[in-house]
Amino acid sequence: MKIYYDQRVFRAKSNSSAGEVSGETVFEYFQRGTVLTGTYGGGSISQGQLLGNVNEGGSLSFIYQHLNAEGEFRTGKCESVPRLLADGLVELSEKWEWTSGKSGSGESVLEEFIPEVMKKKYFLLDVFTDRKFGGNQLAVFTNGGNLSGETMQKVAKELNLSETTFILPPESLENDYKVRIFTPGKELPTAGHPTLGTSHIIVSEKLKMVEGEKAELRLEQKVGMIPVDLELSSEGFPQRITMEAPLPNFLDIFEDVAQMAEVLNLQPSDIRLASPMQLVSCGVPFLIVPLNSLAAVENCKVNSVALEKYLADFPVTELLVFSTETVEGNSDVHCRMFAPEFGIVEDPATGSANGPLGSYLIEHEVFPVKEVNEFVSEQGFEMGRPSYLYLTIVMENDKITKVKVGGQSVIMGEGMMEIKS
Repeated sequence: MKIYYDQRVFRAKSNSSAGEVSGETVFEYFQRGTVLTGTYGGGSISQGQLLGNVNEGGSLSFIYQHLNAEGEFRTGKCESVPRLLADGLVELSEKWEWTSGKSGSGESVLEEFIPEVMKKKYFLLDVFTDRKFGGNQLAVFTNGGNLSGETMQKVAKELNLSETTFILPPESLENDYKVRIFTPGKELPTAGHPTLGTSHIIVSEKLKMVEGEKAELRLEQKVGMIPVDLELSSEGFPQRITMEAPLPNFLDIFEDVAQMAEVLNLQPSDIRLASPMQLVSCGVPFLIVPLNSLAAVENCKVNSVALEKYLADFPVTELLVFSTETVEGNSDVHCRMFAPEFGIVEDPATGSANGPLGSYLIEHEVFPVKEVNEFVSEQGFEMGRPSYLYLTIVMENDKITKVKVGGQSVIMGEGMMEIKS
């Protein structure tokens, strides 16, 4: 049985031969490895704590310690099997017995309720980098339970990072978690660096227990189930994380070179004519624009008036520009991504755009096509946040059969946000 707890708040009422006990208990970061912790307070319990373990088979063993209203120190023990309700809610029914203080035994039912103010823990990460202050920033909330989509959107806007994710119990128990992804302006069906950074937190914070040098996750997103592979250090920390993206769709072609040059504040001669400006999607569509040089990519500056004028009737306004001339010698492409409709002027690392880019490179034979094609894409240099994305495009019978996007990430810090229910 999988147990999905972060911070849970229960009201408890117990009856025993020793008298009634009532109060509130807060289970904080309930599954952190196999150690459970919690605190009691309120009602006839003045203060106390709870310690426990997850048993094989999914039951929980608790040891209670508390002072009652008369100042008597009590300890007790119980075993309970949690029942997972909708939206990650949990119900516990307990049979317990006191092991010190007044003798007696009894039963209690703990029903979860939503407090007036919920405390939600989050982590900050830099993704697609192996060092702090590089890559793309991300906030990951380890428990999105009891938050509406509207509230999640407000939280993402408050933090104002490229994306913010919320971890939820899965709809299918075959999968590990459900993940919702928000930019400051809208919810996304999938995205690269949020998927990788969220996977980092799931493993590093032991929201899923893994062993060995490799781990796999199955994450539910709006676009469907996303498989994620992790390479781990000897201490169990994520090193390289790789997600499998949906297969590409090659869509509309933007024909007017002069108009695109005006949108990007470039000369028409800066745009590469050997392959088209094409809309490509691996879950999220991006208009991919090939340029002739690194300097052209560096000089791009989106003209919002021209963007609105010339792309008003085009399906999207999200742009990824690239060149095969790069800053780093071991990189294959240098790119930038602009997404004003998402509330993102420019993104330092975009997994959901680099999957389509890798597919584009193969579809239009920008590089020689092999059975397994691997590229290093560099991004974010113009923003002072160098990022490296590792792309794998697998071909079979002249068709793309697999698209993978990988990279590294580092945890920058953590915090707690108080959110009214």
